[in-house]
Amino acid sequence: MFKKALFVDFHKFQYSDQMYDQVYKMCEKYTFADGSKDNLVDLVEDVDAIFAFYGSPITKEVINSATKLKYIGVTSTAYSFVDIDAAAKRDIPVTHTASYAAQGVAELIVLMFLYNLRNIKNEKSRIASGDYGFEVEKGRELGEKTLGIIGAGTIGCRVAEICKGFGMEIVYFSREEKERMNVIGAKKMSINDVAKNADHIAVTLSLNKETEGMVNNEVISNIKENAVVTCISHLPLFDVDALYERVKNGEIILATDQIDSLNDEWFEKFRKLEDADLYPHIGAGTVESTQRVEETFVSNIKAFLENSPKNVVNL
Repeated sequence: MFKKALFVDFHKFQYSDQMYDQVYKMCEKYTFADGSKDNLVDLVEDVDAIFAFYGSPITKEVINSATKLKYIGVTSTAYSFVDIDAAAKRDIPVTHTASYAAQGVAELIVLMFLYNLRNIKNEKSRIASGDYGFEVEKGRELGEKTLGIIGAGTIGCRVAEICKGFGMEIVYFSREEKERMNVIGAKKMSINDVAKNADHIAVTLSLNKETEGMVNNEVISNIKENAVVTCISHLPLFDVDALYERVKNGEIILATDQIDSLNDEWFEKFRKLEDADLYPHIGAGTVESTQRVEETFVSNIKAFLENSPKNVVNL
């Protein structure tokens, strides 16, 4: 049992009372903090566990100020907001909730492709104005096109499997060959070759020091005109200047629910572009994903307290 735990950026509406009750029972004391308003350094001196919501600033300074810290658990697959190196130096495990939203996010990516290729926004606006004639704006199909996956993890593989069902050919970039991709006949290529060969692209990399800026100016310049590029991960994966120019010029369409991973200036610039299809964080916003993240988060904590930690990302 933890002596004292700090919940950072948790709110009651996010998770069920049942999940909170299970976690509370594993802590003698607990408290809550707002990572954007509270000085976390002043709050962690006597905590031995930090539970962090997606994006909470668990910095090196915060970790080093928590002299009794034994464990950090995050309720997301991404963990770039935690200084995992600082935690590793003190043998503090950081656990994440791996793959809990893979199905929901994969379905959203496919929806983004269809929404933009079939001109859903414009056609819905037309019917709302009372025009329901046959003079529709011609859309495009996914079938017999090539999908490029940049980052063939659990989400990337699931997107490929779904799109294979639409009759698409699949090419992908990954550090390693993926058996799930082999099963559906996908071809592994360099990142530049994926950009050159794909009609549409799904970027599903996780952001870290190695992948930041990986979708660089050369890769972006190789993307085919009229491609829909979806990204459900942090946009600093891209050369943002190069990405902006191609979207602004109407050469490609960007669809993402991660626009807030950029600063406010970039948010305002992209928000004004016709070919920037922007959403709030809806990728993991399903009943099923929430159930899975709760189960995994609680299970990770229990496993640590039983001296058999799992889903550790830094040790």
